[in-house]
Parts: sequence; structure tokens; C-alpha cells
Amino acid sequence: MADNFAEATTHVQYSPGTATTDYYYYLKGVTDLNLSDLDTDEEQLEVFRIFDYDNVSELLASPPSSEEINTLYILPALSQNGSSMYTVDTVNKKISFSTEAADYVWLNGTHHDRGADIQLTVVEHVVDTVIIRRRSVSARPKMIWTVGTKVTARTLNVQGDQLINLMQELRTFQLNPILFNYSIGTKSVICPLEPIAVIPLNHIH
Repeated sequence: MADNFAEATTHVQYSPGTATTDYYYYLKGVTDLNLSDLDTDEEQLEVFRIFDYDNVSELLASPPSSEEINTLYILPALSQNGSSMYTVDTVNKKISFSTEAADYVWLNGTHHDRGADIQLTVVEHVVDTVIIRRRSVSARPKMIWTVGTKVTARTLNVQGDQLINLMQELRTFQLNPILFNYSIGTKSVICPLEPIAVIPLNHIH
């Protein structure tokens, strides 16, 4: 019997210091994000590097807005999936971060509109938090049915898996708003409250 109270695994979180160089998104018997074999792993993964941007002088003076914060942590590539700050090893199922400063540039006109590129800090495994999140294809259906299309178990499963995965990801976001909405708890944006409706001390400066 299925356990209706067990939540699906849609992300892997590495707290500071729990990884030295590589971050696995699949480990047999431990972690399985249930990625589709119809799309590349890179197309289905969204990697967040949560770091202290106070170490970047331009951001200390002018903290990122709610619109900017995601691109700051994801640093998406210009015209493709993934990011310049890491590579995806699809054989060993892991993310490996670059050690080159040139791969950590927050680009003006692409990631923000501040007037100039901003150099970010290189990944620091002992202090940065890394979250690898499954992001299923949502812009298009995996299967498009036309007249004469042959119905098979695989095509039906592919269609069902896409819908289930998207719903699982929405539920994960709903249950973990602070984990996935970086506007919450970010300077100049949204301040969370304690259960007794007071501002946490770590958000008072």
C-alpha cells in the first residue's frame, strides 16, 4: 500500500560543510529525483548556491531586490540551461562547482540592470548552502497526441509522470516557502515572523 503521507523527493539540500567538491543529485538507495530520460539532466535541474552576499561590496551597499535574488543564487547561463558556475556530470550524477572567479560574474543586462557587471565570490563549500532542485519541463507537454498516434504504456506513463512531477514540485514549494522563496528573509524584501508574531532577532540589525 502506498504511503500517502510520504513526500516525494524533489530536491537535495547540502548544508555548509557537508560536501567538499561534488554534490550528488542521485545516490542509489539514498537520493533519487526521478528525472525524465526524455530530457537532459541539465534541463531538469536548478541549482541554488546560497551565499553571504554581504561579502560583495556592491551588494552590501545595495542589497538585491526580490526580482534579483534568484538570478544571484542560480546565476543562469545566457542562452542555455545550467550555469557557468558548475558542470553536470550525468554519468556520476553530480554537480561540480568551478573554482574560477570568471565563472561567478553577475551580468548586467542579463541577470540585473545595475549598469555594470558584478564579481561574486567563488563557491566556499564550508559556508555556502547548495540546493539541487528538480525542475520538470512545464512549458510544453512531453507527449503530443495526433491522429494515428499509437498509445503505449510508455507514452501514457511519460505523460502521467510529467503531471505528477509538476504537482510534487508545486507541493514542495508550498510546504517549504522559506526554502524556495528567497525573498523571504532577504534584506529590503520580506521579513518572516516568529510563531508569536514578532520579528526574529537575527533579522534585526
